Amino acid sequence: MNWTMPPRILQIVAVVIGLCAVAGFVGGLNASAGRGRLPGEAGPGGIGAALVAADARPVKVLPPLPPPAPLAPDPEAEAKAKAAAEAEKLKLAQARTSEKAAAAKAVEPAAPPADKVGDLLDAVTPPPAEDPPF
Repeated sequence: MNWTMPPRILQIVAVVIGLCAVAGFVGGLNASAGRGRLPGEAGPGGIGAALVAADARPVKVLPPLPPPAPLAPDPEAEAKAKAAAEAEKLKLAQARTSEKAAAAKAVEPAAPPADKVGDLLDAVTPPPAEDPPF
C-alpha cells in the first residue's frame, strides 16, 4: 500500500505545527513569573506590611535538651583494643623475621621451564614455496 499526500497539504500541516510551537513558547513566557529575587530581597512593591492573623497561637517552646552525659570508658573495649594492637605488633615482628630469614638464604635460580612453544613451532610444516594461485 503506497500512498502520499499532496505537497500543499504537507506545507499547511507544517505551518500549523510551527504556529502551535510558537504560541506555546510565547504563552509560557507570558505565564512565567517576573524577575527572580534572592532570599531577603524586596519584591517589586517594596516590603509589605506584616501579616495579621487573629487566630494565631504561639508555638509551644520546649526547654533546651540537657547536655549528653560523658561516656565512661568501657574496660572490655579497652582490653580488646590492647589485645588487637599486641596481635598486630606480633604479626609485624613475625613478618620482619621471615623477611630477614628469606633474604639470608641463598636461593639458587631455578632451571628455566622447557620450551614447549618452540617445540610446537618446530613441528609446524613450512608453507609451500610456490605463490598462491589467486
